[in-house]
Amino acid sequence: AVGIPVGIVGFLFTQVPSLQLFEIQFLYAATALFLANSLIVVVISLLTPAPEYESVKDLTWTPELLREESQELAGKPWYQNYRYWSIALLVITLGIVISFW
Repeated sequence: AVGIPVGIVGFLFTQVPSLQLFEIQFLYAATALFLANSLIVVVISLLTPAPEYESVKDLTWTPELLREESQELAGKPWYQNYRYWSIALLVITLGIVISFW
């Protein structure tokens, strides 16, 4: 809720020539926005009471969930296992990045 308006204001004041207050490369701006949003999430999380476990248990990762999912994937062929596709995507992405380096 905060990141988009701040990003728009940042874009206007760094990219629109008639409003430009300072110049910053867009990747640095994206990193700064990510860090600011992360800080906002952490501060708000620390300032509000924790929810009841029952209300968030379906949204929370646990080792039990990993074991259950691994058992479900064990019976499937490799081409239906998303973990193999994730590794393939990572290797392809690394290949592309290295080729342009």
